[in-house]
Amino acid sequence: MIDSATESNQAGALLVNEVEPGYAAQIRTRVFDLLEGQQVEQLERAAEAILTPLRGECVDLLPPRPGR
Repeated sequence: MIDSATESNQAGALLVNEVEPGYAAQIRTRVFDLLEGQQVEQLERAAEAILTPLRGECVDLLPPRPGR
C-alpha cells in the first residue's frame, strides 16, 4: 500500500518532470543518485531545519515523515 507521503512525493516528482524535465533529471543525477537512503533522509531533515525559520508556512505543507 502506498502512503500519503509517497503519493505526495510522486505527485511532486511528476509535476517537476512535466514542467522542467531536464532540471529534474539533473537534480536526480547530481544529488539523489549519489546518496544512500539514510543520506536522503538526512538531507531532508537539514533542508527542513534551514527552511523552517525562513518559510514555516511552506514546511507545514510537507507530508509527514515517520517519527516526526
